[in-house]
Amino acid sequence: MRDDLLASLESVRWDTALRTFGNSHATLVGLLVDWWISGSPLDRYALEGGPSFGYRSRSTGGGGQCDAILVEGELSRGVVEVEGTRYHDTIDKIGKFFAAEYSDLATLEFGVLLAYPTGPQGRGQGRTITALPLDEFVRRGQRVTKEYVGRQLAILVLDKEWEPQQSGPRARTEYYQGRPAQVRGSLLQDGKELARRVLMPRR
Repeated sequence: MRDDLLASLESVRWDTALRTFGNSHATLVGLLVDWWISGSPLDRYALEGGPSFGYRSRSTGGGGQCDAILVEGELSRGVVEVEGTRYHDTIDKIGKFFAAEYSDLATLEFGVLLAYPTGPQGRGQGRTITALPLDEFVRRGQRVTKEYVGRQLAILVLDKEWEPQQSGPRARTEYYQGRPAQVRGSLLQDGKELARRVLMPRR
């Protein structure tokens, strides 16, 4: 798993993500959990609405929980975050999971961040959905992985295209008028980018 994490993530059922409109947070978490469990159904499971990374997070008013912890046997292997706004903070939070105070998280080997845009920007003919800055996220992630040697971080971005609708359910609000188009990803370890590829559409 560790040497081919990004390649393995190509097997996520991204076709479902590309046919989901609006805030697909729950769907995206589910797809990553499905990817994990499908790799070894008898040994793997997930904790959704995942636990916090430490004791102090509970007393400081939130921010310490993740979307899912991926478990194999009795060992926590991965932490999953799906995020539509606080991208940089979420990358830093994955680092806090790597340094978790709870002993049952000490076995974490990797993190997966899947970032997505929430809506369009601009006006009139200039209305568009800007691609998320993967390079910027990679730089942030390099700092995290340099601090936590041996841990891998896969940063994925779901790009959307602005597709105005004149009829049908998607025309109800522009919130549904962003069409998922592709998923790009980068794999980081020890402060270095190991790989980068387009996961969907598959080339």
